[in-house]
Amino acid sequence: MNLGLGRREGEMLKVFLQSVASQAVARSKVENPEVLESLATLFLQAYPEAMLSKYSEEELVERILKAYQVSRLRKEGEIKIDSVRMDGYTLIFIDNDDQPFLLDTLKLQMEEMDVPYDLYVHPIITVERNEKGELVRVAPSWEEGSKESLILFETRLDPSRVEGVKDRILTILRVAKDVVGDFVKMKRRLRDAINDLDFYRELKGDPQGELEETVAFLEWLYDRHFVFLGSFYLEDGGGEEGGLGICRPQHRGVPDLFSIDGLKERLSKEPRVFRYTKGRETAQLYRRSKLDVMAVRSFSEDGEPKGWHLFFGLFAKGALTEKAEGIPILRLKLQRILQSMRVVVGSYDYKRVVMLYDLLPLDELLISPESEIEELISTILYMGREDVVKVFQRLREEYLALMVVFTQEKYSARLEEEIEDRLEQLVQGAYIESRLFI
Repeated sequence: MNLGLGRREGEMLKVFLQSVASQAVARSKVENPEVLESLATLFLQAYPEAMLSKYSEEELVERILKAYQVSRLRKEGEIKIDSVRMDGYTLIFIDNDDQPFLLDTLKLQMEEMDVPYDLYVHPIITVERNEKGELVRVAPSWEEGSKESLILFETRLDPSRVEGVKDRILTILRVAKDVVGDFVKMKRRLRDAINDLDFYRELKGDPQGELEETVAFLEWLYDRHFVFLGSFYLEDGGGEEGGLGICRPQHRGVPDLFSIDGLKERLSKEPRVFRYTKGRETAQLYRRSKLDVMAVRSFSEDGEPKGWHLFFGLFAKGALTEKAEGIPILRLKLQRILQSMRVVVGSYDYKRVVMLYDLLPLDELLISPESEIEELISTILYMGREDVVKVFQRLREEYLALMVVFTQEKYSARLEEEIEDRLEQLVQGAYIESRLFI
């Protein structure tokens, strides 16, 4: 019977949840009923209230008992995953140590594997387990103790695909565990790279100020503007060592995680001490975007280049909202562009150039030479209200950058969708990342 919980409020909802939890305890006949009751209550509280009206008490009891079955016995650090076919859905249950970007990664994997889901439930719980790994206490997340994430996805997954999906989730969660475990080590490696470059700057001098800007940019990355996913050290002879995160040796065979095809050769010819590029792969953790790759030169004690510190990850969301005019390296580029365009400081054109510069994507500003950025800004600056459409395309090492520019009066959500649809047809299913700037 559907209980119509959309109309339940306050005490009625509380009574309903207690009733479901009590039924789950009565059905299970467990030795520690208080543990199951606590788990059931926290599990039900994690459901969106509006969605509870979809289920009968019996259906919710079945879900609680399955969640308890998955989490009842778990060794330290173990990733538990199981599935069951219920009410026409394939339910996937996961119990894992709580960790950063866990849910984001799982949702990303569902999208990557084309697994449609109608609902996810994600209670974070405080647990206590005995030496066998059995649950002896469950409490809300704000209480002291070990934290676990209990996650349920209600999917419309074809049963024939279930095992493959579970295997992929398990693989990615193992990678994610190593990424989180290596995070501090990767930050330490970046600190070493900063010190290395700063030493080189003091040793060789820096008349143009470019090394100082590069060091400042790396400090900016270090200051919570970069999500580290992987790192390793590349010797000039091609040898690799110190793989961390997604770059650990045991993850090299994981499909679509990362690759360095072509990167070694390009770095062998790179005259600069810092290189930013986009990875070929879409990140499999955190959020859906092409990997950001940083390469920083390392030097011997006499200042001779000997290898590269490589970092794979994504710009933090906060970094993408910062104004480029204040970001190291980019602020130096902007000053050179302003000088080249000969705009008067404080003038209307000066403010327009800075505004347009700040609107451009961070990754494109880092990759593009100043001449390309200046050409783009100049074209937009002098378009005025002309009834024209300008298309700029730049073929990069790992991707094609395409920018469509037209007056604001022409814009509509429908037009944006039509442009994206047309591009998807042209690239035949290849990954497209689009951004709108008004």
